[in-house]
Amino acid sequence: NGIITNCIVSNAAFDAFIADSLSSIEVTYCMSGTDTLAGLGNLTADPHFLNPTQYNFNLMPGSPALGAGTGGSDLGANPLPVYTGQPQVMLSEIMYKDSLVSTGEFLELYNPGTQSVDLEGYTLFGALDFVFPAGASIAPGEYVVVAKDAGNFPPSATYQIFEWTSGKLADEGEKILLLDETGVLADFVRYNNHAPWPESNTMVGKSLELVSGDLDNHFASSWQPSGPWGGTPGGPSNSVGTHSPLAVSADLAVFPNPAHDFVQIALKNVQSESVLIQVRDLNGRLIYTENVNNPGGILNKRVETSRLQAGIYLVQALDQEGNVLAVERLVIE
Repeated sequence: NGIITNCIVSNAAFDAFIADSLSSIEVTYCMSGTDTLAGLGNLTADPHFLNPTQYNFNLMPGSPALGAGTGGSDLGANPLPVYTGQPQVMLSEIMYKDSLVSTGEFLELYNPGTQSVDLEGYTLFGALDFVFPAGASIAPGEYVVVAKDAGNFPPSATYQIFEWTSGKLADEGEKILLLDETGVLADFVRYNNHAPWPESNTMVGKSLELVSGDLDNHFASSWQPSGPWGGTPGGPSNSVGTHSPLAVSADLAVFPNPAHDFVQIALKNVQSESVLIQVRDLNGRLIYTENVNNPGGILNKRVETSRLQAGIYLVQALDQEGNVLAVERLVIE
């Protein structure tokens, strides 16, 4: 019989907690990023780790895990050990709504580490089936494409292209799993075509792009539609309004999302002396704006949303010159 409390289980590809037929489990004051947990004080949310890609599982200011434990304690481990191992290869782009693009369906993998990774024996499955062949590898910072039909890509492409064996990416969404050569889960994404993921009618001819390799790619808030039609296979995201080439890259988190009475806006990796926070509706009308001075690298702002009508909004952060640092979709229910 297990009793579990004050824990965060993030990015469980299957069940966050499970007990066999001879056992029981009681979960209270815990958080899951993927499952709805029954029990006192349990939450389903993104814990907003500082940099999960690089194994920094400290909590960002304003994280829903802060003060959510028993007696107002924080959820998760304290203190946290320092782990300096290489990050895992991760899914960074998904083209599933391909009716208007010449390339057809594809996935993109990204290596956020500083060392090459031998991909031989790595397996993609769930939505599709593919095993990387002998000699396959991905260099530090490299993007690799796995496509339904590699022949649709131009011969002049400068990135690696592999063709998957069988399968199709479902327009309604599904789970994609990446296993390493030993069969251990390296990464997974369970995408969808409804909020909080980008709606299906906004995705025709566009891919799902990971906003930043420092964000947790298991959460919808870390993805957005590509700027150009056809996506950006083999390269980083260049979505419209995401990271201005003149601006310092910043990571924006908006939570809870969907929201009701309030939303927490957190921004990290900020080097501008001041940041302008704006909330606009889909018609471009300015709903909220505030200039925040000297964020000190991490900005955290609570915004009341109880008077906003249900719908989809855009939250954006701009630097002193008006360059867009980051954009995030916000759903108000």
